[in-house]
Amino acid sequence: MAMMCNIFLAVCLVLVAEGRKLVSKEAAQLEHEKMIAYKTMMKLAPPSESLEPAECGGNNDFCRPFTKDEMPWKTTLALQEKAFGVAMRAAFGADIGNVWEDYLTRRYSQDRYIGPKAHLMGHVTRHTFGYPDLTMDGNIKLQFQGDPTNYYTYTEALDFAMRRLVEFINCHREEFSVPPDGPMPDPTTMHFQSVSSTSSSVSSDETPKKWFAVSFEDLLHGFDFSADDMPPGYLDIEYGGDGSGDTCSNHLYHAPANLAGGMGGSDFGRDFRFMSGHLHCHISKVGNVNVYCRPKVKLSVFDAIDLCPGQCGTKKEQLLTIPLSQREASGLAYDVPLFVEFYYPVDEEKQKYSYSLGLAPSAEECARRDFQKVPECTDCSEYHQLTMKRSVRFMDEDEVPVALDFKQKEYEDAIWASRKQCDAQIYKMEGVLEHLTSILG
Repeated sequence: MAMMCNIFLAVCLVLVAEGRKLVSKEAAQLEHEKMIAYKTMMKLAPPSESLEPAECGGNNDFCRPFTKDEMPWKTTLALQEKAFGVAMRAAFGADIGNVWEDYLTRRYSQDRYIGPKAHLMGHVTRHTFGYPDLTMDGNIKLQFQGDPTNYYTYTEALDFAMRRLVEFINCHREEFSVPPDGPMPDPTTMHFQSVSSTSSSVSSDETPKKWFAVSFEDLLHGFDFSADDMPPGYLDIEYGGDGSGDTCSNHLYHAPANLAGGMGGSDFGRDFRFMSGHLHCHISKVGNVNVYCRPKVKLSVFDAIDLCPGQCGTKKEQLLTIPLSQREASGLAYDVPLFVEFYYPVDEEKQKYSYSLGLAPSAEECARRDFQKVPECTDCSEYHQLTMKRSVRFMDEDEVPVALDFKQKEYEDAIWASRKQCDAQIYKMEGVLEHLTSILG
């Protein structure tokens, strides 16, 4: 009996030893396969210099590629992408969630854009950059349209543009048929003599016109919100919230902050926000001589869902931006181009459209403002004598000025959509960000 037990024990020891060898061999094989997969990942990842600068207050994990031990397997990646897309749609809404799932499924090695980069509005179309349709419509567009930062910037720009126009008219009164004093002439007899896109003068026998159109972006020359080293109309608008609490007033998880945020750049080019359009104006006399304008102005936002290089955001945002940035730095997520375009509403109750011309300034004052040809101010002369004169034209008789209710209903829908976003789970439920982070872990 003792001999039988010894034989059995010996057999057990041999089997255990063989089992350990097999496990060790499988572990070595697994490690070898992981090393091959890691080397492949690193070959297909973006170059390290393209990830800089990555700013995150000293947190070195932001925009850092995965190590070999951190690298997820292909099956894990696929599961994460689907689960994360579902969770993002539940947390932020379907439109925003779809964009982020698209970001996660794109690959640097397969989807990298290497064509001409966009720097100005003319470089962007719906199908630029090899992307099926980069224009964001529906709920995302409405959230941009209803964003308070966009509307505040517009009201400031509109006031600046109107004051610019008043200055220009005051220094060219004869061209707008503004009398030096006394009552205004009959509007049907008014003519606009020299400021025209096609002619330097309007002869006395031409049909008189009342309304004239002015390029809005040209009036923004020198506006405080203007983007550096960009033509007039390109503005420095950044979206986001301070993240100090869970109140929806931060708009931290609305589409503008969530998808665009600050201004930087991507493989597609430089981010920009371009405000353009026209003011439809006429001179009137209601007590004082006034210029009355209705705006037909739109904002075009070009950006990309892109984390590296860039900033990691608020403490709360870092729960997502850091793990997502590591995937991007490892080539396992890639930029999604974003283009949003919308018109602002015409609203006489909330916006000022009539500005008094006041007293005509002296020739010396106009020269000081650089609205005359001044040899010492070549740039100013060029801007006001060429750009502005190209920017102002009389409207044809059959042209109708922008309506008083232009885009009002659409803007009301945008305000509703922006407020509705405050009902998203991300604002209402604790631990949503932590749950999203755990999916990527």
